[in-house]
Amino acid sequence: MKLFLFASFLLIASVYSFGLDNVIDDCCTSNWSLLCSKCYESCPLRENGIEMLNDVLKSRIFGQDDAIDTIVTTLINRDNTKPIVFHFAGDNGTGKTITAKTIAEAMFAVKNMLTDSYRGLLYLRGNHYCTEGEHDGHIEFREQIMTSIVTQLSKCKESLIIFDEAELPSRKTMQIFEEIFDDQSTLEYKDIKVSKAYATFILISDFGTDNDDQKLSPDEKIHKDTTDTWTYSKQVNTIDNIIPFNALEIVDDVPTSVREQVRFLLQNLVRHPPTIIKNKFNVKIQSIGIDDQNLDALALYVYSTLKDSMIYNNRNYRGIEQVFNKKVTPKLTSQIKYSNKKVDLRLKIEEDMIYFEIKD
Repeated sequence: MKLFLFASFLLIASVYSFGLDNVIDDCCTSNWSLLCSKCYESCPLRENGIEMLNDVLKSRIFGQDDAIDTIVTTLINRDNTKPIVFHFAGDNGTGKTITAKTIAEAMFAVKNMLTDSYRGLLYLRGNHYCTEGEHDGHIEFREQIMTSIVTQLSKCKESLIIFDEAELPSRKTMQIFEEIFDDQSTLEYKDIKVSKAYATFILISDFGTDNDDQKLSPDEKIHKDTTDTWTYSKQVNTIDNIIPFNALEIVDDVPTSVREQVRFLLQNLVRHPPTIIKNKFNVKIQSIGIDDQNLDALALYVYSTLKDSMIYNNRNYRGIEQVFNKKVTPKLTSQIKYSNKKVDLRLKIEEDMIYFEIKD
């Protein structure tokens, strides 16, 4: 009986809410019970998740509005006659993988607590591929990938299948893309036939990072890099949606995208405060207020630190987060010394000194 109750708890607790301020609970709080059928489905889909995806992505991913608009429009307007194939390409740290995983969060209602992966999601990356130097292993790797995909689609026809680090596989390994991504509605492998028309495939690569030929658009450069690397033009042409992710531009003024990212990171300190704040001081941060002048100053401080330091990748939005976590978050943990208290904070910055004050 105890084992049954524990297993039931694992099922129930794996139903997740989607969105930062928007909550979609297919198994709402009042129905978190053994009667919640979503917990037992092999591929539980979330209602209205894709419709909310635009707002959620734009609250998490910065400087990529055009990419997000294209992705969401494509997903909303799909006709389920063939799979959707995206290629997210560009610099590291621009939001490609977070975007792909947020799509999974929008599509699927239940997460496996043991694997920390949404049901319906198959995530493949470098260690699943045969790289260019492993010529003798490509057949085995191709078989493993095809078996994984067919197995996934047999359990969930609406699967999201992500190929991260797609620049790594050998040419021969990647020949399977031609069959997986074609316009056919089904995929057959070793006498197993599955539907793929409802599936979504996402390739993630760093193609198009160095655009030495200024005559080429980002799309054209990505297509050229892809073709040059994989060499099979027919296979490359099956990728319908090439989505460039923009690098962080280094300019004199602070980009709006950086300002919004800093605002998000500040809000995230409320949602996910440092462990020492919760455990040692037992402080509950209810809010962190900041006016426009101090937000501008904080964004300038973080952005300037990124530009002036050799530690961080200057073109990387992840670098902004690293600077914030290294320079701003420690100020919070060093200045909050109260115990067992709920607090509303105000941040101000004076001469590059950051202060977190408790509101009166």
